[in-house]
Amino acid sequence: MAEPAGTLQDVWPARHAVRRGFDRAVVVSRPAPRPGPAAVRPPLGAPDRAAALDLFAYRFLPGVDQTAVAAIQHAFAVTFRPIGSALSARADDGLDLALVVSGHGKLTRTSATTDQTLVQLLSPGDWFGGLAVSRTFASSVARTDAWIASASIDEVERLALQYPDLAIWFLRVVNARLRQTIARETDLAFKDVGARVATLLLDLERRHGRRLDPIVHVDHGLTQSELADAAATSRETLNKCLADFVRRGWLDVRGKSFVILDRSRLQQRAMEQPATTR
Repeated sequence: MAEPAGTLQDVWPARHAVRRGFDRAVVVSRPAPRPGPAAVRPPLGAPDRAAALDLFAYRFLPGVDQTAVAAIQHAFAVTFRPIGSALSARADDGLDLALVVSGHGKLTRTSATTDQTLVQLLSPGDWFGGLAVSRTFASSVARTDAWIASASIDEVERLALQYPDLAIWFLRVVNARLRQTIARETDLAFKDVGARVATLLLDLERRHGRRLDPIVHVDHGLTQSELADAAATSRETLNKCLADFVRRGWLDVRGKSFVILDRSRLQQRAMEQPATTR
């Protein structure tokens, strides 16, 4: 089914846009909310809910008034999601705003042929759901054990109206997401496959890298198909690029992990643009 165009669900649900009288707002018919996941106890040694709640409040809400922080802690539910489970079905439906507090996840889209495509990687500090910059029609999945903070869009709007600091902070969140989206679109438009793969490897290093001087070990856990989706290319072309990087001595690939041997060369390749012909 074709994705509806011209919606205002990028930032706020369309029903709020219509209520406030925005021009050209299109109401999107929402699917029935899916039931929330059952409570799952984190494994021994994992952070508990109180630690996750403190991490959410004091790491991801910089510059927000303490009164507003307390209100957010009360409004947002912090839940543990084990590896392989849905992070937030309500956020997938655009009904909740959700944040990855700890752990890693991904957004995937299932095609008509039931093939899954990687849409976006999620790491601590990444938001998804109701404040998405673009409507993705994607499902969120935990790639590792993760803690998620989430609240309904109605509750988020109430907090934004009540606390001006939060309204400004939400705008910053949307602005950051917009910059990330523009950067991805720019890479697709102006970078060749090799530069996109190099950019992806550096992004995975930022998310999963462990520095073992003088090298960086990255255990990403993604399949070749997922890596190819993230770089907007085919598996065959991805493997050719990785083999080229290995031959040049920049990279050492080890299954679902890799070691960056020459980061500066990889950064240079990521910044290269294809030569244009006149």
